[in-house]
Amino acid sequence: MKTLSQTIRETLDEAKGHGAGKIYWDDTEFDPNDPTVAITGYGTMTVHSIEQAVARNLEDLAKRVKSGDLEKIADYYLLDDNSGFNYLVKAYMDVIAEMSSSKVKRKLTIMKKNVQ
Repeated sequence: MKTLSQTIRETLDEAKGHGAGKIYWDDTEFDPNDPTVAITGYGTMTVHSIEQAVARNLEDLAKRVKSGDLEKIADYYLLDDNSGFNYLVKAYMDVIAEMSSSKVKRKLTIMKKNVQ
């Protein structure tokens, strides 16, 4: 029987091969101006929500560095490939790369015109 830790590790390993995040086109409330992102092993968030979460985490990390926790932060947040923070940033970068492809740009543009 697998432990929770093993299951999470396997999910993260699978995500490394497929990317941490991708656009979730099947969302019932999909907004072409702020697409929903499916983050493997995490859930769904909009691009804007991911940006806000990363900003909040960076503010928190900055406060913790000022209090003298730099070594701990470096070990558990910045240098650990499996940290939740790094995973969120990877998902964001994956979606931004996906959104820059001409195929996705065209699809989003068509969706924006249909919404208006």
